Amino acid sequence: PEVSLALSLHAPNQDARTAIVPTATRYPIEQLIDALDNHMMAYLKQRSVNGEFTEEERVKESTRRRAMIEYVMLQGETS
Repeated sequence: PEVSLALSLHAPNQDARTAIVPTATRYPIEQLIDALDNHMMAYLKQRSVNGEFTEEERVKESTRRRAMIEYVMLQGETS
């Protein structure tokens, strides 16, 4: 697929991520989701008059950009 950003989570929550990937403490899931949202809406924010946009504009913009969220299944670690 045409992807402009790939995000590897490794686990469904922050505690499990930290157990699998110790450096995950530097990048909490909440911050990653915010960064993904900012990435997906960056062009729309540039074009908006006051930095705000409607839900309809948000949905339309999200169809223009592609992101892939990766989740790796590790036996005994993730389910």
